[in-house]
Amino acid sequence: MMGHLGLVVGTVLLATGLRYLYQPLRPATALSFFLIPPLLLVMTAVAIVVMGPHGHMVNWWEGWLCYGLAWGFIVALSWTLIGLFRETHRAQQQAQRHPSQLMDDAGPSVVAHVIASEAVFSAQVGLWQPTLVMSQGLLNHLSTAHRQAVLTHEAAHVHYRDTFWFFWLAGLRRLTRWLPYSDTLWQELLLLRELRADSWATQFVARLVLAEALVEAIAAPMTADSCAALSCAVPSRLSRRIDALLDEDVTAPAPLGTSLLQWTPLRWTELSFSLAPLLTIPFHH
Repeated sequence: MMGHLGLVVGTVLLATGLRYLYQPLRPATALSFFLIPPLLLVMTAVAIVVMGPHGHMVNWWEGWLCYGLAWGFIVALSWTLIGLFRETHRAQQQAQRHPSQLMDDAGPSVVAHVIASEAVFSAQVGLWQPTLVMSQGLLNHLSTAHRQAVLTHEAAHVHYRDTFWFFWLAGLRRLTRWLPYSDTLWQELLLLRELRADSWATQFVARLVLAEALVEAIAAPMTADSCAALSCAVPSRLSRRIDALLDEDVTAPAPLGTSLLQWTPLRWTELSFSLAPLLTIPFHH
């Protein structure tokens, strides 16, 4: 039976190897390849902490070394999430200090906090109940139809709880950015998030109207990790979103799924693979 050190080394090699299997041309796999390697590392750390530094098959130095590494990893993850939560909370508080305005352009009334900026952007800032932020430039330059398209897109982010789920994904990204393809997968997930919001919005607004609004709303979001926004400043990403909107055959949500909790059975099987390190706990003695 492998010792704790073998478990740690094996998990790191497995997590790294899985990332190298990622194929950028298959976006439906982006979430799995982004999420499973970090979860493998987290579950391994949890397993080692539960088993403790002692064991029949573990040398004293190996046990304490791996025990310390596991605790260090868990503490680092906790510290990362706490820091990200503080940043998100601070950003939401700052957003709420700006004047609020009732948006009722040809649709349900929505309260948005308006920032005195000529840039054209909107964003959801926060976690489970995010705050809608819009710039004065967006209100000045977009027509009523385009503003309604923006509001509908932002409503999609609330519908899917994007700010909440991407908070946890952002925490894993910060902690395991050293893994291969971390930035590539992160950018792919951000794109899939926006594609899914665009697709949901087209149930209520015309595709062409949303595409026109998107062209004008290309400023970057307030923060990369803690908000979901209509704008998407990378030209290639913007082009892919516009192409998807103009493709009349695209009617289903993007490959990210209807929500991070509603995966296909295959994806749930893939996710359960990340729990494999916990199976070593009953064999520890």
